[in-house]
Amino acid sequence: MPTDEPQGLIPMLPVEEAARIAVEAGMREEMSRIFFYRLLLNSPQSARVENEINDRILWEGRLTRRPEATRLRELAIMRVAWVTGSTYLWAHHYAPTVDVDLPGKRPADVLGVREGAAYEGFGPAERAVMRAVDEMTRDDRVSEKTLGDLKEVLANDGEVVEICYVIAIWRALTMLMDTFQVPLEPDYQPWAPDGRRPGEEGR
Repeated sequence: MPTDEPQGLIPMLPVEEAARIAVEAGMREEMSRIFFYRLLLNSPQSARVENEINDRILWEGRLTRRPEATRLRELAIMRVAWVTGSTYLWAHHYAPTVDVDLPGKRPADVLGVREGAAYEGFGPAERAVMRAVDEMTRDDRVSEKTLGDLKEVLANDGEVVEICYVIAIWRALTMLMDTFQVPLEPDYQPWAPDGRRPGEEGR
């Protein structure tokens, strides 16, 4: 492992070792190159479970069946990153290299998540999702009123369950990222090009 490679509070596995363990755990080899997974692979079972959740939700979930719902999912994840101040999560969902050409991954109003439900460019669906994120991260639950709003704007109960699941799981991931202080890969840009960060005026 290069001596000048950034490390978190728990060292990442060397590239070759991470790749071998990932494949043995049933993961795609390319996932082992992501710093978060290289750290998680210290516990192959943890990495495998997280990778399975990631794949099932992002590629096979209810919210992947409609472009509009996929967009709401990504807005939710980015709002989680913003309100928790997770540089790592924001970078991977704002401008991930592998997602540039995938529909719904970089919605035009993506920076509106910094204002949350108050953003004028959002409609009822986006605002309901923003409120759900804020409530889950602040109160550890989505209120009955906001849950009702989600049921009004989403296509079915499956989408409602999944958007709440996404918010809760990605919130938990930020806790791990922050605990281990996972470094950001060199090819990723922290926050948006304008340099604004959580906690600054206008949040």
